[in-house]
Amino acid sequence: MLPTVQLGANGPRVSAQGLGLMGLCMFYGFPLANEDRLQFLDTAHARGVTFWDAVDVYADNEDILATYVLEAFQ
Repeated sequence: MLPTVQLGANGPRVSAQGLGLMGLCMFYGFPLANEDRLQFLDTAHARGVTFWDAVDVYADNEDILATYVLEAFQ
């Protein structure tokens, strides 16, 4: 598991190291299939990642992260 830190004075505890999702959707060859990207996010979360860096300019990474969160935490 990754160490955690508190985000701000009253914020949640998150993994001390975040995971940038730019490469999940573009810039490094062809993107993986959605099923593979969801598995990647699940593996990262299982290893302790709770701080995700997703930005709308990174293609559909926010959409795939939202799909993962909705499926994983329902």
